[in-house]
Amino acid sequence: MVKMKEIPVTFKSHGKQIVGMLHLPNRKNAPVIIMCHGYFGSKEGAFYIFVDAAREFCRNGYAVFRFDYRGSGDSEGKFENQRIKTMSEDVDSSLKFLKTVKNIDLSKIGIVGHSKGGTIAILSARRYSNIKAVVAWATVSDYKKLWWDEEWLKESLERGYTTKLMFGYKEPARIFLDTFKYNILKEVGKLKNILFIHGNNDLAVPFSHSRWLYNASRKPKKLVKIENADHLFVPQMHRKKVIKETLEWFKKWLK
Repeated sequence: MVKMKEIPVTFKSHGKQIVGMLHLPNRKNAPVIIMCHGYFGSKEGAFYIFVDAAREFCRNGYAVFRFDYRGSGDSEGKFENQRIKTMSEDVDSSLKFLKTVKNIDLSKIGIVGHSKGGTIAILSARRYSNIKAVVAWATVSDYKKLWWDEEWLKESLERGYTTKLMFGYKEPARIFLDTFKYNILKEVGKLKNILFIHGNNDLAVPFSHSRWLYNASRKPKKLVKIENADHLFVPQMHRKKVIKETLEWFKKWLK
């Protein structure tokens, strides 16, 4: 295995400080993997799956960058101002930062996202031709299919927040309205070299969403179903399979 080091970093994205962790292998011209966390997530990932994955990728010779979007984790900004557009802009800013890092190969980039982070990974891959491989974990194909309920939406807009509370936080209804603007199935239809991983016991985002994304995307592509896994890929045996499948995909397409 390749020796590695981990470096905490900060930089600006649209005037706000982004906090991230850069994993660097002891090799020249390492391909780069960018990790995009999900809704209410952070650069550590749920139950530290991003940390475990990043270290495993790095041990295998990849540079890895995981970070908090503006309004999430340790980065500046307010969560209620976070949108798909701002999250995508933070990936753009991350790529600008990575241009300052020595001994990495920005012509060979992979991107992996969990849940809403999978949406960001797909949209980012559409904008950058040097993103050569995409992995989407438990990702939504169509936010209207996931959330749409006319009465619920009407009541939420009148209140200004949804009825669903996460960690005691009132979710702004406008965050959900923002997701409705994006046609993820159309965007993924223009991508190839994409892997979808999803648990068939996911109650937050049903497995059918990854199947729809897989059917819409171009070849080469792959769909992996993790039997009995939930949205966070608990327990550990599921997480190990997710990391293993993801690493194998990047080894195939980030040569």
